[in-house]
This record gives sequence, structure tokens and C-alpha cells, in this order.
Amino acid sequence: MNASMLYFGTALGAAAGGAASVAFGFDKLAWIGAVFALLGAASFVSDKPERKD
Repeated sequence: MNASMLYFGTALGAAAGGAASVAFGFDKLAWIGAVFALLGAASFVSDKPERKD
């Protein structure tokens, strides 16, 4: 499942980047990529394991 999710994420990123470049142009593509990077980092922060005392 890990490899299939990696391929899915790559394909999804390519599709989002292609759509963003058509909609906003190549000069804004880095800012859109930064938003996706922040969303990915936020998903790691929000997925903390629960403490077992």
C-alpha cells in the first residue's frame, strides 16, 4: 500500500500542478506548492498519537 499511495500522491500532485498552471500561470506555481506543503505538514502535526499513561 505504501508504494501505491506514493504513486497516487505523485499523480495527484501532477494533476493539481497542471490545473494550477493553467488557471494561475507558472509564476504563481511556487506559492500554490507552498500551500500544499503546509497542508502536508499540518496533517503530520494533527496526527499525533495519543499518550498512554
